[in-house]
Amino acid sequence: MKIKTLFIGAVVLALLLPLTALAQMSDDPANSPLAAGTARLGNTAYVYARIPGAGNSVYMRRTNGISFNDWERNLGGVTYYAPAAANSTNYINVFVRGTTNHLYVCKTTDGWNYTGWRDLGGVLNAAPSAVYFRGRMYCFVRGGGSSNITYYTSSSDGWNFSGFASLGGYATSAPLKFQPSEEDV
Repeated sequence: MKIKTLFIGAVVLALLLPLTALAQMSDDPANSPLAAGTARLGNTAYVYARIPGAGNSVYMRRTNGISFNDWERNLGGVTYYAPAAANSTNYINVFVRGTTNHLYVCKTTDGWNYTGWRDLGGVLNAAPSAVYFRGRMYCFVRGGGSSNITYYTSSSDGWNFSGFASLGGYATSAPLKFQPSEEDV
């Protein structure tokens, strides 16, 4: 399990290095450094990144662990923040904070054909984070306004999500992804 995690981390790094010239260090989210969401279907790993020089859309890149494809798929829409992605055994969800500060989701079951972006509502203060755990897809967000509370929404099918539920507390940054390993459950 640790080798698989190390491999995925190396894959993400290798996929993002060619894009660093497109992003500039800045407090302005429109020019922020690239960050990516990663997911996997079968033997293919997928990386999703917002590319500032390409209309701030989310693009997809994939690898079979031997070779890497170019940034080959524009998922459309506009976001100024990093996408989040997570996979079940049958699908991948990609989440973004849209320009309306709502949470949006799209879904694929084959890694190539994606649904359109679905507005899940909410008011976000930061990029989302996603994880699939025990048969449910979870997306965590930092709530808007001055509350800065962490909220989550979940789904058993990757499309019909619950309303937002509060985890309480006070968050000062975007939620981070933690992927439980087989030993953790």
